[in-house]
Amino acid sequence: MRALLGLGVVLALAACGGSSSGSGSGSGSGSGSGSGSGSETPVASGEDEGFDDTGTTTASSPIDHGSQSPHQLIGVHAPSNPSWAEMNAEAREWYMVGVFLPIEGESFAHYDASRFSQFECENCHGDDARANHFAMPSRSLPPLHAPGSPQWTQMAAGPAYAFMHDTVVPECATMLGMQPYSAEHPDGFGCFNCHPHAQ
Repeated sequence: MRALLGLGVVLALAACGGSSSGSGSGSGSGSGSGSGSGSETPVASGEDEGFDDTGTTTASSPIDHGSQSPHQLIGVHAPSNPSWAEMNAEAREWYMVGVFLPIEGESFAHYDASRFSQFECENCHGDDARANHFAMPSRSLPPLHAPGSPQWTQMAAGPAYAFMHDTVVPECATMLGMQPYSAEHPDGFGCFNCHPHAQ
């Protein structure tokens, strides 16, 4: 779990343009040197009383991963231990935030950068995700008609279907430790794991 948390922090820093090198320093009193802003928060009087840092060492600098993408840093793979099925709700949330979201966010941004420049939990789970316990299929996603119907055939001819079929379904299936839906795997991960059925 700590590895996922650490990975989430690294990804958040990378997404926000953070790096392990700074261009200035602050003294705690608000006066900085170099090109920093000098606006570091001063330590309140007595705030560090009772803290003994004798024998401690300075933390090493964070690892600089450069400009690697989530696909390169994390990779698309099944959770090892515990598996998705064995995870409790908290572990699933950490896995979604630390692994699933960065990978799918990047995939959706590659598909349509203007539409998916900000990819969040709500993109799939809806605005009421937490209240609905992140239940899937999501009522916030477009309902899909049955395979073989005229509406399905029309949808399957479009670029969104190709992206979902060729990228999203295989990635999601793998990251959940499932097979993609197929005739050989009718219980595999497919469109209707996320999208509701149209009436």
